[in-house]
Amino acid sequence: MTKIITLLIKAKKIFFNLMMGGLFEKFLKKLKIHYVLKKIYDTIQTFFFKIEDSRPEYIQKIQFEQFEAHFKVSSGQERQNFSTGSIDSNNDKTMQILLNALSPDDVFWDIGANVGLYSCFAGQIVKDGNLVCIEPIPVNLKRLKQNLNLNNISKPLLLNYALSNKKGTFGFAKRNNLAGGLGSLTHNNSNNEITVPVVPGDSLVSEQIAPLPTIIKMDIAGEEWNVIEGMTKTLLDKNCKLLLCEIHPRGVQERGGSVEEFINKITDLGFDKIEKLKRSKTARALHYCFKKSS
Repeated sequence: MTKIITLLIKAKKIFFNLMMGGLFEKFLKKLKIHYVLKKIYDTIQTFFFKIEDSRPEYIQKIQFEQFEAHFKVSSGQERQNFSTGSIDSNNDKTMQILLNALSPDDVFWDIGANVGLYSCFAGQIVKDGNLVCIEPIPVNLKRLKQNLNLNNISKPLLLNYALSNKKGTFGFAKRNNLAGGLGSLTHNNSNNEITVPVVPGDSLVSEQIAPLPTIIKMDIAGEEWNVIEGMTKTLLDKNCKLLLCEIHPRGVQERGGSVEEFINKITDLGFDKIEKLKRSKTARALHYCFKKSS
């Protein structure tokens, strides 16, 4: 049975890669069936996740260079994220830059921490109290806390917020109810599974909720345009020296900008060294590293 499931999962991944990759994706959009196929894919994925959810929980060790971290795995989403026992090719360069840049005195903000892939490694380097994990989805925050405890990370600051450019409570569309699942802020409270508290990043610093970051990782499914607007004072501070950011072109466009304008926003804040990080051909988002000259 396990072999059959494994083969079906591989077939699912091939289907996804064909559907979401390059020219074939454009062809499907022209035929106006791309949305239908995406719905089919989501239904198939939900089916497989339900199968995976019935299997026993286990602890997965992830090795990266001289570091290792351990993660609880029970949901189908987590099994997909951690199944290889290594950092996937879309995240390895980001992780490498982060771990090479961090020192014990740095304050690391993990914006969109999910279940702690980056935090569980970064927390091994920074001093107690210098790890700030920001995650709006409660089930992810619960798992994040468990994973940090599993890796003996002391005194992390866990914040159940979504960041944006204003305070409030907004709708948050989740893809599923599983630990490790993703979602996005929708700025309305209708037809969403949950609502979440939203704050600007600058407020966390000015109200002394969190210490000013020196290094930031940001993966927030399209809200990055507004998040940058909501933390300009923080990013302008000379001590804030490195930003690792996932940029979702569609999300940026929906919020009135373009990728080029977004990059210009970052450079205007003093981040004058820009590196576009390599990702797989089917990746939907772009990874950038922004640094300030010392």
